[in-house]
Amino acid sequence: MRLAGPAREQVIREEFVRRHRDFMAELGATAITGAPVSSQKATVSGMNASVAAEITYSTTRFGDLRQRVNLPFAWEDQAWRLEWVPSVLMPDLTAGRRIQVQSDPPVRGSIVDRNGRPMASLPSPASALTVATPTVAPRATPLATATTAEAPTSRVRTRAYPAGETAGPLIGYTAQATTEELVTLAPKGFIAGDRIGRSGLERLAETYLSGARGSRLNVLEPNGQIASTLATTPPRHGGVVTTTIDLNLQTVAEDALGVRSGSVVVVDLPSGAIRALATWPRYDPSAFETGEGVSALLTDTRLPLLNRPVQGLYPAGSIFKVVTMAAALEHGVATPDSEFTCTGTWTGLPGVSQRCWLATGHGTITLANGLTQSCNSVFYELGKRLQEIGAPLLPDIARGAGLGGASGLMGGDEPSGLVPDPAWKRASLSQPWTPGDTVNLAIGQGQLLVTPLQMALVYAMIATGKPVMPTILAATSLPGGNVEQALPSPTPGASRKAWGASILAPMRSALRDVIGTREGTASAIFAGSPLARIVSGKTGTAETQPGKPTHAWFAGYGPPDSVAIVTMVEYGGEGSRVATPIARKVFEAVLT
Repeated sequence: MRLAGPAREQVIREEFVRRHRDFMAELGATAITGAPVSSQKATVSGMNASVAAEITYSTTRFGDLRQRVNLPFAWEDQAWRLEWVPSVLMPDLTAGRRIQVQSDPPVRGSIVDRNGRPMASLPSPASALTVATPTVAPRATPLATATTAEAPTSRVRTRAYPAGETAGPLIGYTAQATTEELVTLAPKGFIAGDRIGRSGLERLAETYLSGARGSRLNVLEPNGQIASTLATTPPRHGGVVTTTIDLNLQTVAEDALGVRSGSVVVVDLPSGAIRALATWPRYDPSAFETGEGVSALLTDTRLPLLNRPVQGLYPAGSIFKVVTMAAALEHGVATPDSEFTCTGTWTGLPGVSQRCWLATGHGTITLANGLTQSCNSVFYELGKRLQEIGAPLLPDIARGAGLGGASGLMGGDEPSGLVPDPAWKRASLSQPWTPGDTVNLAIGQGQLLVTPLQMALVYAMIATGKPVMPTILAATSLPGGNVEQALPSPTPGASRKAWGASILAPMRSALRDVIGTREGTASAIFAGSPLARIVSGKTGTAETQPGKPTHAWFAGYGPPDSVAIVTMVEYGGEGSRVATPIARKVFEAVLT
């Protein structure tokens, strides 16, 4: 395209090319085509002429935009040359006018529990804050009347969290996208100032909640008023995401935990749907909308932002003993009726003296009763025997149960944990694996690190006889609820293998006796309750740093088609006295 007359003197070619390129970019144009209108002849008047043409802009924002324009030509230097005027780009761009691509933000979707109770949503329209759309100031040169401007978000809404602190760390919060994030988000329509899910369900369901921006192609008068709207792409609002969480049960679990740092996990059987993920301390996600108290949350040494059931890593202690029993039965180093002797001190390795929690010892005891009574000496011995036939055997069984790998429930917000083995110790600590390492692992100690969710899934597998895939996002529907679709299950970070019937049958019997017989470590807590006849489980007390109290655990499950529950209190003391009463309260809410 060559420029004629005064236009050539006014605008250098490079500036014209830049303006035209910016115009195309603002439209999101990928191609431009044009052809004369065959039904109309060129109009010639002296040294000037006009040709009617149809110009088609192929755009990513508005599809194909077809504009009929009159292309002005001037006879100059023995040739017809196109004259530059803004209407060459679009006919509505008469002198002084300019185009504006105005962005229409979507409404972020809502998160609800399985019964439709809101967990995260927008407040009523009356409380929405409206910000006037800025106008575009005219440029200095006449050609600037054809440039474009992006009109940023015109509506700012504060997100509401009706439940307050209830499930706060699980729900998560939103925050403005960073400059680095916008590099990948900008092609999806995000602009500076947009908020995205930063943690929890807000982050996990971002794809379904965020929606997509709409756009309007406006022609503006010199004073900034809209002269006309040439094209509109409506925004796609975020959907309503239904979770598997039951807020009523979530409240029960949180009340049972109280103001003790820890976790409660409730998993539906056999579906794997998460019914509750309770933790303390908690926070109200609204703080990140208003900014009030955020600094205190970020510096709080109690870590209220941590979703402990999914993100907390701890030694498992005695609730891991089911894994050791499975390995022993799988590899034939013992049977359920194999007898062991517990004097209160185990000396099965040279120079090693390990104590059982019962200082006077359990006397002669079978493997099955050893699980029921949580006899450490039995499991020290099993660890020694497994080490003798292969150091990796116990770690391999643990990983097959899903430990050492993220469940996939919360995407990238979930750690894998750690199942130590000879290769890990050599690579990480430059030390050889010893028999004592396997002996410690056999009672859930050493370098083992698990999340409460991982242990809940182990016990869910024991209850159902198959690997249980956890889910927390159930379905999403478009605004108005007229179209609903189930959401895909998460992809686990580790493969899981169910234990066979020859392992599960005696294990279930032993876990049943933990609650249902006087010798069981949880029997006193369930005494007199009808739950004592239908709940199975295991108490756990996990050693922590020297000089600090132990972590308290309970893991168990109810009848088929009920739930598996794990409760954990950091530095809480004995599992039978601290974690088990919490579990009983939650079981009562579910089963009675």
